[in-house]
Amino acid sequence: MAGDWTVNPDTRRKLLAIQKQPTNKRCFDCNAPNPQWSSPKFGIFICLECAGVHRGLGVHISFVRSITMDQFKPDEVSRMEKGGNEKCAHYFESHGLDLTLPAKQKYDNYVAEDYKSYLTAVVEGTEADFKEPDHTGKFLPTKSQLTDPNADAAASSRLASRITSDSVSSSASGSGSGTPAAGNIPTKVQNESWFIGWFHR
Repeated sequence: MAGDWTVNPDTRRKLLAIQKQPTNKRCFDCNAPNPQWSSPKFGIFICLECAGVHRGLGVHISFVRSITMDQFKPDEVSRMEKGGNEKCAHYFESHGLDLTLPAKQKYDNYVAEDYKSYLTAVVEGTEADFKEPDHTGKFLPTKSQLTDPNADAAASSRLASRITSDSVSSSASGSGSGTPAAGNIPTKVQNESWFIGWFHR
């Protein structure tokens, strides 16, 4: 089992080189400098604290890898190489998704799902054949729906219902692997505890 965690030095060098690109030198989520973690599903670089948040979203949405201490599969390296913070941000913004939303709302919606599929197509060389699904009638979360009591009541109700439903179903189908269910975002103390355990496994 120990061999499973051996880091390929060439992979580490490649990831560190990608991370040094100007738009990857800050955490995608909070803009902290020199992010050492990543979400290969989105091809983005994130800081330690935001990696803990991603860990709490559930692996069906995101998962994290240390760019210096974890082994990456070849397709995960390709997602980081062909993705990156700038490409993800451009896709989100051009499709009307607010980058300042909380992680749960930012990554658990149809635009984020479409981007993961698009990035897969780019990695597989089938980008020209990629077609976005029809999302007519669907709504993206907005900050006003989450924080403004005067926001459109019907839209807020739809959003709250979807978030609650997702959280309940994710909790019910938890893997028991020690990863928090989606919707149950861990606290900073829980994050630090998990990462301390990770470093000493």
